[in-house]
Amino acid sequence: MSSAYDRVAGLAAAALDPLLNLRAELQSVKRLDLRQPTWTETFLDASKSALSAEDPVSLLEVILGEILQAANIDIAGVSADTLPQFAVLLLSLQLSSTTTTPLIATLVVDILPALLEGRSTGLAGSFQAPTTLYATSILARMIKQSLLTVSDIYPAGDGSSFADELVEHLTEEMRYQRSRPVEDDHAPRSKKARKSGGDGKGMSSVQREMLEGLCGMLGNDQELRHRWPHFDEALTSAA
Repeated sequence: MSSAYDRVAGLAAAALDPLLNLRAELQSVKRLDLRQPTWTETFLDASKSALSAEDPVSLLEVILGEILQAANIDIAGVSADTLPQFAVLLLSLQLSSTTTTPLIATLVVDILPALLEGRSTGLAGSFQAPTTLYATSILARMIKQSLLTVSDIYPAGDGSSFADELVEHLTEEMRYQRSRPVEDDHAPRSKKARKSGGDGKGMSSVQREMLEGLCGMLGNDQELRHRWPHFDEALTSAA
């Protein structure tokens, strides 16, 4: 009796909370064999409702949080879920009626710098040792596939395409991040502040490992280098 009540209560709560409803839909994507034929409409409706009620960062934190769970990452750093592949589509589409910008822009412009700078984010726990590189590899593949997808969906007009501008922003961001010093994780807070110039701009060893992992995986990717020839130079050159 109690389990049935808890399930009904959970469904009622999800109906009132767009992000909770989206999280439930994300869980169900992992079991597509049990979904109804109209599951894509239900899932996209949940995504649009969440985006209407919340900011894009909160929406992406829910999506990426589900993907980056340690249980979804195997020893080779490859998620066996269908969710990461489906999330690429979500990152590439214009889901909001108030903006034409796909969610991949929020990932590159807002979430990625927040992760690398240790600012408040609900995803930081997914990038702690010993799974830092595993989680980073999934994030890198999502960024890669999303860039390639938006490049195909939104081709260039008279000037650069949306994907071109996003790649330029990403490479500039990576150059900046690679210029930051690495803190001694065991040093007292006051010493860390002195080493980073007193402004708190130093990186932890985990953040640096994540940064170098992203730069290596993206900068050495043949598909990305073929599409954007100078991509590798920006990401793999010495800091």
